[in-house]
Amino acid sequence: MNARISAIGLGLLIAFAVTVQPIQAQSGGQAITGITFDWGTYINTASGSDNWPLAWCEDGHQYTSWGDGGGFGGTNSDGRVSLGFGRIEGDYPNFTGYNVWGGKNPESNDPLFSGKVVSMICMNGNLYAWRSSGSNYSAFRWKQIIRSTDKGRTWNEDEFPESRLEGGVGLPGLPYFLDYGQNYSANSDGYVYIYTIRIEDDNNWEVQKPGVIWLARAPAANEAFIDLSNWEWYTGAGPTWGSVDDRAAVIQDSDGFMRNSAMYVPGLNRYVMVANHTARNQGNIVIYEAPQPWGPWSVVMKKDGWPSGETSVVSPSFAFGNFSPKWLSTDGRDCVFVWFRPDDWNSVECRFEIGGTTDVTPPPTPTSLSASAGGTSTVNLSWNGVSDPESGISRYIVYRDGSQVGSPTQTSYTDSGLNAGTSYSYQVSAVNGVGLEGPKSQSASATTDDASDTSPPTAPSSLSANGTGRTTASLTWSAASDPESGISRYVVYRDGSEVGNPTQTSFNDTGLTAGTTYTYEVSAINGVGLEGPKSSSADATTAPPSSEGLVQNISVASGKVYVAVEDAFQEASIQYIDRTHTFTSVPTELEGALYIQTANDDKSESAGSSNFLSFDITYDAVVYVAHDDRLDRPTWLNSGFVDIGLDVVSSDDGTIFSLFAKSFTAGSVTLGANADTPLSRSSMYSVIVDNSGLDLIPPAPPRGLRVGN
Repeated sequence: MNARISAIGLGLLIAFAVTVQPIQAQSGGQAITGITFDWGTYINTASGSDNWPLAWCEDGHQYTSWGDGGGFGGTNSDGRVSLGFGRIEGDYPNFTGYNVWGGKNPESNDPLFSGKVVSMICMNGNLYAWRSSGSNYSAFRWKQIIRSTDKGRTWNEDEFPESRLEGGVGLPGLPYFLDYGQNYSANSDGYVYIYTIRIEDDNNWEVQKPGVIWLARAPAANEAFIDLSNWEWYTGAGPTWGSVDDRAAVIQDSDGFMRNSAMYVPGLNRYVMVANHTARNQGNIVIYEAPQPWGPWSVVMKKDGWPSGETSVVSPSFAFGNFSPKWLSTDGRDCVFVWFRPDDWNSVECRFEIGGTTDVTPPPTPTSLSASAGGTSTVNLSWNGVSDPESGISRYIVYRDGSQVGSPTQTSYTDSGLNAGTSYSYQVSAVNGVGLEGPKSQSASATTDDASDTSPPTAPSSLSANGTGRTTASLTWSAASDPESGISRYVVYRDGSEVGNPTQTSFNDTGLTAGTTYTYEVSAINGVGLEGPKSSSADATTAPPSSEGLVQNISVASGKVYVAVEDAFQEASIQYIDRTHTFTSVPTELEGALYIQTANDDKSESAGSSNFLSFDITYDAVVYVAHDDRLDRPTWLNSGFVDIGLDVVSSDDGTIFSLFAKSFTAGSVTLGANADTPLSRSSMYSVIVDNSGLDLIPPAPPRGLRVGN
């Protein structure tokens, strides 16, 4: 039977509304000036599970994610997983939750992996989520997009490495989507918007002060937003967009930010954002609203210790929350707020208070529209902008032959994907701040260039191929050229068969067989579809399939006999030689590696020693130390070891171990004691040794590629 729990009848009987004093309304539209909560509709469920971001799909259901619990119908221990996904059917308060991936009695048997998700959207029937390694400071250091094409039944944790946003002090981190409702259908400009906060201290899982929020965007078409190289950043009023180095804040608050959410409210044509300020898990909540994704943002409600002091029937304090994109009234006034703290689902009905003026006059017509061919497949458009004194101009709409093809915010647009030697007619209209569209402009026509390029591009050069693990290989090459129509993409061949079509000069090949040599070639495709000659070939050999004989001659200062367990690092494996504790969550990247069973009784042995455990490795390898998060890192673990932002979880009361990594050449390896200063409530570290060729150690500067200064 599917795990489910019905929320029917869980609402409490006491109604208590809290009214926030109105703010000054924004000019144009109807600003949200306050919010009230009806505590008689409060629901608490899914004990032991936290986070609960929401996304609404075309099938009419909402989808969600939780961490560190059993999900719907589970508890903190019953069905507990590091990361789970669920489906929510029905209207509030008569909804039912189902565990789809992970948790108690899930619908899917897809292999699990660890992590945490606090932002999701549904678009084109697919679910997209920002995943981090866990609910600790590692989330400040990286997040990466994962996708499910079957409503949460299957996920691939490393499908999109090009989406990995590496944080760091002073840089963007903790990204979260702007939700445009059911299947992203309320979005009209073709962009996916992503907010990030400025990271101030990436060693402390706490609110980042002072608070700065940045905004990026990328096209939704062809999932371009997944690749960070397609992102453009808000750089100032207008709005203007540019590189990450020129980014400008959309919100600043000295009280700081941490885990946030953002959503468009169609009925009000306004945007709302929920943020955690001042301190983590203490009920410090702030709600903002704005007429555009970039603002200007105004405070609707800011509280400490919320909802304590407003109702006696709700004890949990706010830690992270979001408004349901589905449970909104048509006029946008009635809403449902969902949050967690402590680790469970909390929800309550709410109502937005409205103020300000209403703009009922559409904007004027854009003038001086011009159109010119930009090649065989593009037309470039430009026009004179217009103004709207009541609510301003939010965007323009571009029509090609009578059909809408774009919604730029600038007074220019490039229409692409056209046929060569073909004439197209264009018109442009303006949309004001409350969504009213003005009349269309006079038409302008342009004819794309003829496909006169009959010469194929040159061959790529300097192809390099390397096995990067037991099942992966990495390729790079120097770009090909075509002076007439340019390069549109490359074709990667493995042993003569096509395996990829990247647009960049690099490619990661996956799903390979361990211990196998593969031959690669690459060709280029130009702007009119002609393929050039293949490059010279390059070979890559994947890592051997086994860690047999990798670790030998183990010596322990305590005299205990540690055991090297080959090819067995996985969930349910025994962690120690003197306990029955098992691993309940391990990084998928390291599954099947060799690990050393240490002794938990050695957790306080030889405190401060830098020479406690030694062993020999017969091949070059990476040594990973899984160290108890409750302990300060010992001095020796700061010498050459790097925190890679991944965790291991033990069945011993759910203890979390951070992974620290260092590369070693074949020979002797020496590790120190578990702690410089013993702590009674702690666990001994575990050791994982991997010779697969997989490199999880971020390059300098620490913790990976930086996106800007």
